[in-house]
Amino acid sequence: MKIINLINLSKSYRNPVINNISYSFIKGKTYLLVGENGSGKTTLIKLIMGFISPTSGKIEKLTKSISYVPDNLSFPDFLNVNEFLINLGNIYGLNNISDEITDLANDWELDCSLKLSELSKGMRQKVLIIQAFLKAGDVYIFDEPLNGLDKKMQELLSKKIKVLKNEGKTIIIISHQINIFSSLIDVILEIKDGKLYERVN
Repeated sequence: MKIINLINLSKSYRNPVINNISYSFIKGKTYLLVGENGSGKTTLIKLIMGFISPTSGKIEKLTKSISYVPDNLSFPDFLNVNEFLINLGNIYGLNNISDEITDLANDWELDCSLKLSELSKGMRQKVLIIQAFLKAGDVYIFDEPLNGLDKKMQELLSKKIKVLKNEGKTIIIISHQINIFSSLIDVILEIKDGKLYERVN
């Protein structure tokens, strides 16, 4: 069953980045999106998320429930972690999530009383991951999710993604550290010269 359809999708800035791509993501499959720096991986994800508009073509999303770990996010440094996550929960339409936040913070060994301005790179990455897991999705997108994580936390993320896979979620991962996820991947997608190429793992 298809869950996201890319239809003659193109995106150009000064030059084409995504060039007339048609592709369907299948429900329950785990995808690894690879390509050289600047090849268009994050651009494709931003198009899927609706953060930017295509130059031409369209995207059909057969679900409104997508959880997303961006490669970067501007944090409001005057909030602490707990306040930030509660505010995000409100944006997502989630109420009474304090227990969920506490459980996830314990899993990720993160002190929610810390100000966002006090967080290391690895701690900030944990916040990005936690916010995605607060919102149950049909699709989970992870854009370089291992940034700043130590080996223990990388293995934890791999285990968490395996649980999602076993639940039948559709998962799209951008990562240069392919070995961490190799046993979970069904399909490898490579962006090269604006085109998308598929190979079964």
